[in-house]
Amino acid sequence: MSNYIEYNDDIALHPGFNIMELIEDSGLTQEEYAKKLDVSPDDLCKILNGEKRLTVDIATKLGKMYGNSSKFWLNLQSSYDETMLQFKKDGYEMKELVFICYPKCSTCKKAQDFLDEHNINYILRNIKEDNPTYDELKELYLKSRLPLKKFFNTSGLLYKELNLKDKLPNMDEEEQLKLLSTDGMLVKRPIIVSDDVVLVGFKENEWIKLK
Repeated sequence: MSNYIEYNDDIALHPGFNIMELIEDSGLTQEEYAKKLDVSPDDLCKILNGEKRLTVDIATKLGKMYGNSSKFWLNLQSSYDETMLQFKKDGYEMKELVFICYPKCSTCKKAQDFLDEHNINYILRNIKEDNPTYDELKELYLKSRLPLKKFFNTSGLLYKELNLKDKLPNMDEEEQLKLLSTDGMLVKRPIIVSDDVVLVGFKENEWIKLK
């Protein structure tokens, strides 16, 4: 993996690219910098190579080191994620997992912590701001081999407000997919996507196989 990816006249810069420049300016070795930042040399190496995303903990440490905020560093990660997702939509073959989630959801937070703790690299997609399209949902549904109902957030307020428990049995698959594509809050989350795997909902015994 690279911390600098150019595609279709656009560039995706992983935060590791910026950190690598700062290390070069500091005159420190990577090992010395890792010690100063209080992270493991292995984690730092993976970040520099674009193989590991910035966690809140590391972003906070960077903010303290440079007198800015953790939000500044996390925004760099978000910008990279958004650019990579656009690359993927435009046809770029991406090896990373795509983690589709709603950041305010407690289950999504738990799933993200799990990915970070197990050093599983991923691109984050906020389902509220970037809901999967009809075509994307159809592809996820077919690849997952799950019943389509599993893609509905049955515990969500919108699902209940629309009385979908009674309406879904009378809707065909196309109607259900079109409905899901209208609002990310209707879609079950988190969803993890790779070239050959689609997992809906967080179950540790399934997600551990992603390593």
